[in-house]
Amino acid sequence: MIENAEDGHMGWADQTAERLLASVSDPTTRLLEAVVELTAVEGGLVELAPVLAELACSVADAAGASVSRVDGADVVSIAGTGLLAGTQGMRNARAGSLAGLVVATAAPQVCHDTHQDTRVDRAACDRLGIRSMAIMPMRQASHTHALVMLASPEPGAITEDLVEFIGPLLRAAAVKLAQASAAESAAAQLALLQDVTVTSREVLLADDPGLYLVEEVARIANAQHVYLLLPQDPGRLVITRCAGHSLLGMVTAADSTTLSGAAYSTGRPKIAADWTAHPAARPHVVDALTSDQDGGARSAAYIPLMTADGPVGVVVALMHEPITASNIDLPGLLQLLAAEAGIAITRDVLRRKLADQARTDPLTGLANRRVWNERLDFEIARAQRNGAPLAVAVLDLDFFKRFNDSFGHPAGDELLRAVSDAWAGAVRPTDLLARLGGEEFGVILPDADIPAASAILERLGAVVPCDQTVSIGLTLHVGGEESGATMERADRALYAAKGAGRNRVVTQ
Repeated sequence: MIENAEDGHMGWADQTAERLLASVSDPTTRLLEAVVELTAVEGGLVELAPVLAELACSVADAAGASVSRVDGADVVSIAGTGLLAGTQGMRNARAGSLAGLVVATAAPQVCHDTHQDTRVDRAACDRLGIRSMAIMPMRQASHTHALVMLASPEPGAITEDLVEFIGPLLRAAAVKLAQASAAESAAAQLALLQDVTVTSREVLLADDPGLYLVEEVARIANAQHVYLLLPQDPGRLVITRCAGHSLLGMVTAADSTTLSGAAYSTGRPKIAADWTAHPAARPHVVDALTSDQDGGARSAAYIPLMTADGPVGVVVALMHEPITASNIDLPGLLQLLAAEAGIAITRDVLRRKLADQARTDPLTGLANRRVWNERLDFEIARAQRNGAPLAVAVLDLDFFKRFNDSFGHPAGDELLRAVSDAWAGAVRPTDLLARLGGEEFGVILPDADIPAASAILERLGAVVPCDQTVSIGLTLHVGGEESGATMERADRALYAAKGAGRNRVVTQ
């Protein structure tokens, strides 16, 4: 039965409307609705902060609210409403402040009267019109990442009961941030895995896989210095490629006395929070890598390059950020990359070795005839362009067959190696010394006329070991002629030297 409002009685519809209005204004209902509204927000702290500030202010019936981010030794306001609307962007030191106390204790702090509480900046509160306030922590993974502040112009208006009442809203916000952080972390890990996967394919195709590896590790790990170490001999590793401060050519032990050697010899990654504290750290290397702006790059990862035949090298990444729970997957992902790189680098080392063998005399290590022909054509073209002199000499060890017959072919090979070493130290850096075949050698002397070339060749004759001698034919390239004509003239000069009694330089 519905009663008539005109008779002084409230009708059923009016009673229902009044109950609905009352429920809307009920604090608990507002809190529940605020939690629901907050959970619908997409994004992290930046997106959540303005909504949280508005909802906290509304549910607590406060005059103002703000959300601040903990940033090292400071707190930075990122959203505000009401009395605290003008605080956005403000940065305040944690030390000696109420906010700092909240971060340190992970517990809410209430100021009933800013004129009586020495923990707050009274002047700043007066500028904002604040007489009572509370600061509450938002925690994630045992760390306080953000602070929520409620404020009122009335002393005693913000109370512990009010802080406890809006606790569910802050816990919902913390859960929301944890979900966003987990999603962000998962997305970052997936992106990193995809990045490493693509890079692993690319390193197999790189012209210089070692250089590509150190550059990509520097990018992926945000490392300031990255080094590739390859075995120089069974007991030593040498730096062959680098990104960052150059240490090319530096040699280190390939055993457990060094972190690089330990990773190489065991085939297992090594992580160092501070590589400079290791007993094997060399002072001059520490100084070189810690005296510049990257002096904080003390965290290090040592990743072995593994193949089916075992480790073939080590990549070392020096970083500012240490390996912690937040990036614990990084060494594993670098191992995936290093596995592919190990295959590529092994193949590249073999290719380079074969290429060197194709251009190097296997007995003496000198350039072979192929390199000689290429270099002679190049120097002739350069001499013709510049008008500079170019001397060419052919050298032949005297009575080499007799030496072989007397002492044996192994001794003859040793003589050729000894001659090559002695002559390599006697020519100029710009000259080319090559073995042309048997006991015959050649020297290309750019920018040298006959007197200058003769002086160099006399030095070569003076350092022939084992009391042996050499006959030398010398000539100057004539402008306009091809390399074959120059070589024929040098050969005639050599035969003339032999015909004149050997152990001399003859010029034609």
